[in-house]
Parts: sequence; structure tokens; C-alpha cells
Amino acid sequence: MITTLSPLKEVDQEELAISLTRFPEPKERRGRFLPSPSSDWSQNLPRIPKKVEAIHRQEQRHQNLRLYLDSLKNEAKVMGETQFSERVLNLSWCVWEKLKNSFQARGMWLEVPDACPGSKDDFMYTWSKSEHYLECEIFGNGEIEFFYRNRNTGVVWGEDMTLEQDFSADILDKALLFIE
Repeated sequence: MITTLSPLKEVDQEELAISLTRFPEPKERRGRFLPSPSSDWSQNLPRIPKKVEAIHRQEQRHQNLRLYLDSLKNEAKVMGETQFSERVLNLSWCVWEKLKNSFQARGMWLEVPDACPGSKDDFMYTWSKSEHYLECEIFGNGEIEFFYRNRNTGVVWGEDMTLEQDFSADILDKALLFIE
């Protein structure tokens, strides 16, 4: 039996059925956004690339860091500036923003560091990834100290600066180890 699909083309239905069973529709096409009857519907949802997820996670950590510093500022206002000053907290935010922006200008995302106030009007950021450890200590007088240690080799490095200075190539090289 021959079926006419258009005035120009004739197709044998039996031949068509055989060719369709030999070459079924690829699975990745079936149910891309709609579930196929035998699949878990969640597997068919579009996936967010890992880099986008990482950037989103870093943005959340960035916002949380800002909230943390703001809460410490409020604490300093209420309790008095006995342990740390608003100045060191503002300076800490500026250091982070400057460091983060120097990498974002190159299309890279620096991991948001862990953060905590020190014992006497200082604030500390730390990054830790496998054998690498980097610390940035910010003091109320405007001094900034960077310290790096490789846990495997024992290599240590340190450098002092102020916010008015640009980050040195050494500081940026060490921070580059903590790109998301």
C-alpha cells in the first residue's frame, strides 16, 4: 500500500514503520522539558551550569559577609569600641571589595573568605583550600598584613601594605589560588 504525503512524494507505510523502529528518536530529545512516561520528571529539567551555581553561592557569601560586618558595627556602637572599632570594620569591607573587584575585572571570582574580629582592633580574613592557607589581617591604624603558608611544603610568605597601595603581584598570585 502506498500513501501520498504530498503531490510530489509517495511513501510506503510498511517501509516507513520499519525505518521508524530501526531509528527511534534519541532519548535526549524525548521529554527535554516534558517528562516521558518512564522517566523521573526532575531529570528532564534544564540544568544550571556549575559555574553559575558557584557564582550564586559566592554572591550569597558576599552578602552574608556584609551583614556580618554590619552586625559587628552595631555591636561596637552598643557595647562600645572596646574590642574593635567601626573604622577597622569599614576598612575590612574596603579591603575585601578592592581585592574582589581586582579579580572580577578579569572575569574571575575570588572565594569569599572566612572572617572574624581579632583581639585588639583588628579583623581577619582567611582562605583555606587543600594545602594553601592565606590570611589577611586588617588593623584599625590602617595597616594590612598578608600571610601565606603551604601546608605540604612548609613555604611561608608575608607582606604588609595599606589600602592606599595597590595589591602587589605577590598578593594577587597568592589570592589567585582561591579562585572559584
